[in-house]
Amino acid sequence: MKKSTFILTFFILIVIISIPVSAKINGNYLYFSIGAWQLADEIQIPGVNNSWTLQTDTNTGLYLNCGSGYYDIWSCFRLEFDISYRTIPIADVEIIDMNVVGISIQGGEGNVTSISFMLNGWYDLDITKNWGFYLGGGLGAGRISLKEFYIETAPVVPNPKVTKTLYINDSDWRFAMQAGAGFTYILSDNLMLDLGFRYYRTSDPKFITEMGDEFFANMQSHSAFLSLKFTY
Repeated sequence: MKKSTFILTFFILIVIISIPVSAKINGNYLYFSIGAWQLADEIQIPGVNNSWTLQTDTNTGLYLNCGSGYYDIWSCFRLEFDISYRTIPIADVEIIDMNVVGISIQGGEGNVTSISFMLNGWYDLDITKNWGFYLGGGLGAGRISLKEFYIETAPVVPNPKVTKTLYINDSDWRFAMQAGAGFTYILSDNLMLDLGFRYYRTSDPKFITEMGDEFFANMQSHSAFLSLKFTY
């Protein structure tokens, strides 16, 4: 949260000191984005009867996004609808707490994914003839999934046999929100590049393990991406 707050505050200051010079394209547009997705906080997963607590170990995932919108609804304000797909592999798990004697957690794997549908509002400022800046956010719904999450366990003995067990394979729909900013560059009358940042979160999704235990996860993330916009 501190990192995202700092970034958004920085962009707000840019808006305050920027002077628009009236140079942007108008009308409807479509866009496609690709970028990187990173969790703001790793997901903590409780064991059976709270016998252990695991924390996911992830690096950087994939962010894909497409949508459409309309410029100049009210002066510099535009509305936009987007569909986003985010996925990140679980490379391993870290043991935070372990209360089972004679059993060790050897590792874990799986995927964290999110599909979201958002209605956004953006405020645009022109910096130069071709460069622009925008700031805003959106509301919608997101489907968060912990897919095929396996854990590897083994008894604490010499030459243990490692057992790989499907622990979670579940999804949940939740209220979603995002905030973001970015810079745009006009390539031609109907083509534009967009370099952007998004902070995305949902209300805490509920997951049910294969053993029937329920828990809530904290879902916050950051994305950086490059978009190509087509106006028509």
